[in-house]
Amino acid sequence: SQESTNTIQQGDVLAYIPKTAILTLSNPTSLYSAGDDDEEASVLLQNLLSLSSASSWPVSFTLYVGMVASKNGIFSKWIDKFMGPEPPSPTNDNDAQNLMNKANVSQQTASEASDFRYNAFVRDWSTAKEWMKENNNHIMSESLFAKLYSILVSRTANLGPYYNNTRGVIPLHDMINHPDVEREHNIELFTVGDLRELVSEDTMQQLIGRVIEDDTEAQLDDRDVLLVARCEILEGDELFLSYRNNRAKPMDEKERAWTTLQYGFLVQ
Repeated sequence: SQESTNTIQQGDVLAYIPKTAILTLSNPTSLYSAGDDDEEASVLLQNLLSLSSASSWPVSFTLYVGMVASKNGIFSKWIDKFMGPEPPSPTNDNDAQNLMNKANVSQQTASEASDFRYNAFVRDWSTAKEWMKENNNHIMSESLFAKLYSILVSRTANLGPYYNNTRGVIPLHDMINHPDVEREHNIELFTVGDLRELVSEDTMQQLIGRVIEDDTEAQLDDRDVLLVARCEILEGDELFLSYRNNRAKPMDEKERAWTTLQYGFLVQ
């Protein structure tokens, strides 16, 4: 007899991630833990949101993730695995040469991109220190800030209009790779709200039935996240997301240099 295979069809939901499991400034419950003052956490969150509006988002998001980790809640073990390198040093000739080789860019572009990354970190760490001093909340050292900052810059996703286009880290999604130049990505990220605008209500109910079994009364929140197959996926296939919005558009030198610094490899 013919062996059965587990094949995922185009449009199938591979994963459902509720909004409460997403690490984002829009998820205040991640700052709460048993015995905490929720009002105090809310004030801190509002201060971070104000900081995010006034400066670069990596500052506020790195501080936020550091505070969430300190709560020793459900996110802490996950965040412990985020740790990147120690604070960067000023750019040297070897750094520029390595970037030239990886990204296929000129020495000038490599030097400018490396200097920009270093100066951005120095600026953002200075802003973070000032915020911690003003709020009497010395949550992290420069070393911890750097280790989180470098990883979060590459692992966050734009969560779209249902999150006011803010960024966050999504379980499972954060570990999915970008395909090489010869392959297409095979999954897409949607919020439930995104999909409601694209498909009929009958189709949405069918999706809900696939995601939440044996509960016909269940409703998905518009900010819950779904990972959806964009093509047929066979058993054993690796899952891929695109790290670029438009892979068909060639990258210029600056984009090649910056994405290589951000992800550690040339994103094509």
